[in-house]
Amino acid sequence: MDKQQAINFLTSKLIDTDFLARVITYFDCTRGESPNYSTITKFYKEKALPEAETILHEKFNIKFEIPTSIAESLFLEKEEQAPFQ
Repeated sequence: MDKQQAINFLTSKLIDTDFLARVITYFDCTRGESPNYSTITKFYKEKALPEAETILHEKFNIKFEIPTSIAESLFLEKEEQAPFQ
């Protein structure tokens, strides 16, 4: 199986960007070679992750946005008082 076949197979359904980026890293950076950890992480952050986001955006029309404020999260809001008072 080559890189494009793997991407087509994996993206037949929506998958996690991180997982797709790891597959891209395997095919482009580590397959048949023995790069060091810093080379792999640099490739992952600078090339594989943006490529995975682009692939998923084009295929599923997904927009990737960084949240503007964590305070807007429903799960992280502060309670006014402790629950047992």
